[in-house]
Amino acid sequence: MRRVQVVLDENLLKAADHFAHRIKVNRSALMRNALREYLRKLYYQDSNALNAKATSGSLIPKMKIYKDGRRWPCGRPNRSDTIDS
Repeated sequence: MRRVQVVLDENLLKAADHFAHRIKVNRSALMRNALREYLRKLYYQDSNALNAKATSGSLIPKMKIYKDGRRWPCGRPNRSDTIDS
């Protein structure tokens, strides 16, 4: 672990100390856990946004579907056996 310096306003520091004492951890452990949870929340928000974008079709490449069921990303050489282009 590395040591960092963080500046907190007085009310936030008092609240952190209160809850650290209440759950019987030191202030550093409380802040590590809080930051870890916050970053996890941000990660899942980004992940959900990316999934929403992908399911909307903006990240999924357009595919050419051949009569025999094969699929190829658009941009490949044209073939006469495609259903749609």
